[in-house]
Amino acid sequence: MTGRGRLSYRRAAELFTSATRPLDPSGRGWTLLALRDRPATAAGQNSTST
Repeated sequence: MTGRGRLSYRRAAELFTSATRPLDPSGRGWTLLALRDRPATAAGQNSTST
């Protein structure tokens, strides 16, 4: 046991949005729904080869 409670989806979404706000060009932060809707990619698949 870690002694920590579980986060509700709503609280997790609030934390995720506030944590990603500095990274978002629009300054709003990203949502968990937007993250879920993105296609999954394999590690390194988006990087360019040299």
